[in-house]
Parts: sequence; structure tokens; C-alpha cells
Amino acid sequence: MRIRIVVTLAALAALVLLPTAAAARDQQANVVAMRAPASHAPLARPHHSQRPASLAGRVERDGQEAAASDPRIPERTAAGGTCTVTGTVLGYDGSPEANAAVQWSYYDAIDNNVRGTWTQTDASGHFGFSDVAVSNQGRLTAWLSDDKTKFRRGRLDFAPGANDYVLRPGALTVQATRSSDPDWNDWTTMDTDFYGAGNAAAGEIAGSSGQAYAMAPNVDYGIVSFWNNEAVEWQTASPISIVSGALSANTAAVNEADALRVYVGKPYWASGKPGAKIGYDLSNWPAGYKATLAGYSEDPDRDIYVQYPSEWTSTGGAGRVALAVSKRATPGYAFDIEAHRSDGLWSFSDLYIYDAYQVCTMKPSKTSVRRGTKIRATGVVPTAGHWGSQAGLKKVVTLYAHKGTAAVPKMWNPKRKGWVKVGSVKTNKYGAYKTPYFKPLKTLTLVARYPGDDWYWGAYTSTKKIAVR
Repeated sequence: MRIRIVVTLAALAALVLLPTAAAARDQQANVVAMRAPASHAPLARPHHSQRPASLAGRVERDGQEAAASDPRIPERTAAGGTCTVTGTVLGYDGSPEANAAVQWSYYDAIDNNVRGTWTQTDASGHFGFSDVAVSNQGRLTAWLSDDKTKFRRGRLDFAPGANDYVLRPGALTVQATRSSDPDWNDWTTMDTDFYGAGNAAAGEIAGSSGQAYAMAPNVDYGIVSFWNNEAVEWQTASPISIVSGALSANTAAVNEADALRVYVGKPYWASGKPGAKIGYDLSNWPAGYKATLAGYSEDPDRDIYVQYPSEWTSTGGAGRVALAVSKRATPGYAFDIEAHRSDGLWSFSDLYIYDAYQVCTMKPSKTSVRRGTKIRATGVVPTAGHWGSQAGLKKVVTLYAHKGTAAVPKMWNPKRKGWVKVGSVKTNKYGAYKTPYFKPLKTLTLVARYPGDDWYWGAYTSTKKIAVR
């Protein structure tokens, strides 16, 4: 790996010694331009994050499935046995949906959603399963190849023998009024989820109005998400009739000013080491609303999940909950903190919103040294495209030092607060980096900064103090 390092001689001399002359010959000065977010606000975060998510993982976070006016009833599964289930996934216009991922599932006798196997539709939109559990509370869920659109049919009779179903949505119009808050109202798309009679459909609308997918025979509850961490609920006392392949004459009107919000408000950059203590902010939740909180890593190769034990109850104002990121959270990925509205003020709520904490590391080779001892820093930062074994993009990490003890900077260019640039190095395609060796002359604090990309916002690692004796 070719290392590029930048040093400011006058400022750096008081803190560290330069690398050796031999090492310096392979290092060419390179100034990296990085632009800071305008403010520590939602607009600095990814809108409808382009971070990938496995289909199975997304379904795991779909929550309860039932109509608002008709809560889910206990499962009445037939006694044992299996059957075959076939079907066809069609688009709104009736055209076949090829390469859609389809899963069967059912509710068992104690109301657990038991998930079955996955398959993909062929060019004609057809799919098939064998050895499906016999149940009168079966479900079929299809994620389209765009990974934004979902069709689900529930309360299906998986009877002994052969069963065949068609998954095709209807639609209704959604009209949203934007908030007056500039920190929130500059979204460009809305995610929609509409429920009714055990069925569900999800999709995306460009702008503040458009057609949302919904499944026949009706809808009476919905979620409109403007950001991953901001969503509003819609409900109607009288279900709206939905016909497959047709647009309902009714409109679901929502106002962003009524949306519930969550936010990782501490630390400032919502980033740092695994196991960090964070402040999780919930705002615009009416008094009496409750939330259960959970955290999970987006690492596709590790199942890391935390169910936080306490249920938060709103008093009508903004609230902050002290949480801890899992110590097992994988560096180089986001750790999502999710809030589910869990109170009983309505008969049903499927509102799940989340904000992310970016897990990144900066580890000095030694933290206590004699004057003149060489050390280096290594670590991992998030980078776009890295997903499991799939390589991502290289990016430049900048190491800073501050004499004595210092906290993570709250500005993108920290020099005005006494921070000195030690150097800049490129990561590999998995976000891992390694600096050249340098010699601290005084006790100092180190921190690493990395830029944003299409998946992640620019941020800092946690700090580490180096004691020089």
C-alpha cells in the first residue's frame, strides 16, 4: 500500500518527530479537501440510506402485521402436515415481477411469526415452495428487485395439498405537508407502508405527493417516513377499499409536523468505538407515547442485536435516553438504534424509526511510552461499498494530535482548537488503515477523521491518550 502523509513542520515539532528520511522518500505531500456538514442535523445524514440491507434482515424489522382496526388473533394452525404453495408476483400494471425475493411464514399457536424459506420469481413472476407448514394464518411476502417495494398477503389458508396465490397491489394517493423546520424538511422521497386485513405493501414516492402501493381488500393504517429517523402515522376509522391494479379515489393526508423523530445526539458526530455510551434523543412524541429500543449492527456476517430493557415514556417534550453501543459492534459498519412505538393508545402501531452510530476505531500501537519511542495508529472506518466480503472504496484518514488531554473535536478543521495534523493515509478497500511510525515527544491525545461518501457521513473516531514519560 502506498502511504501518503502530510506534516506541518512548525506545528508538529512540539508534539512528534518526523518519520525517518528513508521512509519520507516514499511519502509525497497530498492535501485532501474535505467539506464539513453544515450542522449536526439530520440533513447531514444519509436520506433513506443507500447502505445495503439483506432482504431477510429487513423483514425481521418489519414488526407486527395486522390491520389497525383488527388486531392480530392467536394462531389456529391445523394439526401438523405440510403442503405446497405456489404463486405469481405482479406489478401494479399487471406485468410479471422477475427476480422478486419471496418468503413464506405463518403464526404459530403462541402468536410467534415463524419464518420459512426464500425463493426468487422466474421471468414470468412465478414462485413455488414445497414442505410448507399447514396453517390458516399463512403469509407470503415479496420484495421486488429494486429492494424498495414490498407486497404481502396474510391470513392465507395453507391447506393440505396445493395452494396458489397472486400478489398484486392496488394504490392510493398520499399527500404530505412539509414541516417548517429546515433541519428536517429538505427530503426528496417518502417511504410508505400501508396495512389492512392482514396485508401490507411498501414503496417509495418522489416528492411530497404520489401513489402509494396498498393491498386489497382495504387499508386503515399507514406509515410515511421522510427520513430513516422521522416518520408519521396515518389512520382511518373506516377502512378504505383497495382493488388490485386500481387507484383508490381516497387520499391519505399526512403532516410532517406530526412526525415522531429519533436522533443520536451524543457523541457529536454519532461515531466512535464499540461499547461507547451514547445519548439517544426522541422528539415530537406526544405525552403518553412509549417506545421500546433495540440496537443492531449492519454487519451482514454477524448477528449482533441488543434489546434495551427499559421502555421510554414521553412526557410531551424532547427526551434523551442513555444507551450503550454493543461492545461486539463491528468497526466499519453502522450500529442502528431503533425505536418502536409500543404504547397501547391505538390498537396497533407499526412505527419503527432509527438513527445510526458509525462504528470506527483508532488504536495506537502503544499508549504509554518513553520519550522518543516510535508508535503508529491502526484502525477501521466505514467506507461505501464494503459489505461483508465485498470490497468498497478507499478513502483518506487524517490523524490529529493535541497536547495533553482533549475531547473529540466538534469542527471539521480542528486546528483552531489546538489540534495538529500528524498525517493522512489511505485505507484499503475494507476501511482498514495504518499510519507510518512517529515519535511522540510529549503526552498527547490522538484522534482520526474520515470523510463522508454515498453511504456514510464524515466523522471522527474516539480519542486515545498517549502518555510520554
